[in-house]
Amino acid sequence: IGNAYELVLDWYAENNSAYTVDPVGPASGSARILRGGAYDADAPWCRSAFRLSWNPGSVHQAIGCRIALPLD
Repeated sequence: IGNAYELVLDWYAENNSAYTVDPVGPASGSARILRGGAYDADAPWCRSAFRLSWNPGSVHQAIGCRIALPLD
């Protein structure tokens, strides 16, 4: 959180009570979700709950992905 925005697979939707607990968003859409803020973001944006919409065809130097592996 804070080094690069995380581009996630979920489609973006405005905040809705249906998406308040572990939101996955709608089944389709035109914009993906960015989370977590980046090195060039203000402090309130650098938290995992922060989200904004992003066109999946666009690029920006502060957007990446996080790779996670299970520790079985």
